[in-house]
Amino acid sequence: MQKIEQEKFQHQIKILFLGEIGTGKTTLLLKYVTQEYCPQQSTVGVDYKQKFVEYQGKMIKLQLWDSAGLEKFQSISQNYFRKANSIFFIYEITNKKPFEEVFRLLNDVEQLASPDVIKVLIGSKIDLNYKREVSYDKGKQFALQNDLEFFELSSFWNRNLEDPINYVLEQFLKQKESKQKQNIQKKQNNVALSNQIVPMSNIKTQYFDHKLNIYLAGNTATGKSSLIQKYCFQKIISTRPNLGCDVNYKIVEYQGKKIKIVLWEIYMPKVQNFYIKANSVFLIYDISQNFTFQEIFNLINLVERSAPRDAINVLIGNKIDLNCRRQVSSGEGQQMAQDRKFQFYETSAFYDNPLEDPINYVLEQFLKQKESEQQQNIEMNQLNLSFSNQIVNLSQSNSMIQVENKKGCC
Repeated sequence: MQKIEQEKFQHQIKILFLGEIGTGKTTLLLKYVTQEYCPQQSTVGVDYKQKFVEYQGKMIKLQLWDSAGLEKFQSISQNYFRKANSIFFIYEITNKKPFEEVFRLLNDVEQLASPDVIKVLIGSKIDLNYKREVSYDKGKQFALQNDLEFFELSSFWNRNLEDPINYVLEQFLKQKESKQKQNIQKKQNNVALSNQIVPMSNIKTQYFDHKLNIYLAGNTATGKSSLIQKYCFQKIISTRPNLGCDVNYKIVEYQGKKIKIVLWEIYMPKVQNFYIKANSVFLIYDISQNFTFQEIFNLINLVERSAPRDAINVLIGNKIDLNCRRQVSSGEGQQMAQDRKFQFYETSAFYDNPLEDPINYVLEQFLKQKESEQQQNIEMNQLNLSFSNQIVNLSQSNSMIQVENKKGCC
């Protein structure tokens, strides 16, 4: 298939491969994408492959995400589940433990993934049937009880590999068709009201309830500019490093409030006065360059000295699309964040919205701070009013005493 044809895909499907280490996730993914059988290859962190397929006359881009077992990488779970269309829960039929672990993974999915995500249970390694510990009936029963589609397959035998993918493709297109019909119906129902809608003027769109200053700190090679561009413009405009101070903003609505998010990036992040007005600081390193992680220690000390005490600090490991060249483990990043009481994320500018999770976290904390400040102001005003009333009453009492004294002496 030519590259030009691939770029004209009509849909994109994100499929996550979940399961414990050793269940055959990576082998299955590589066998499907490359037709190569690699039984000894394991994944550290998160790996990503893509494949273009034609199904029911539509060109579809499959994004296949493979983890090394999310129980060891809880810090990346939110990004990992974000906007997933389907999730494969994979266990090996020769081991009961990974099968029992699927139940916990299901609970994580209920909390983090979309309600309409297509869930599939897969028993792998049926070529080792003579070592089977989980029967076919047990897997099938578990799938029925938890609303999962069920398959058993073998990467070694190349058996049933495409069946789960084809099932997801079919269900995904059904969902799209259903949503399209709903949208058409909604437009028809609202056609009478549409003429009454007045577009918001450019002046009104500049109105906002709060201004949130987020400062991005880190080495020039950490991809800060790409993250900002992807968040503000949904695409990477330039990969050239910033050689000065760059500012971009975006107005968003969050919890009923319009908030102007101002993203600051500076070429020399060690300038102390740079962080004085920060509501939040994103400390960013490149997971494939250990020296960028080491520099974070110095930046943390600077930020803690110069930024406001209530600044919301977030540690971000960027470029997890380069997981094959990883030099900083998720555990190292998580440990640094825990030691400093920072929030921790790993992301990539290749995500649709790579800063969505950290910014949503900051928005939530920022509005809590504003609510707390507002409550404190109310209590202070009430206290001042009460104090003023006491002064007035005392003054009135003193005046009455003076009057009485004058009466007595005359």
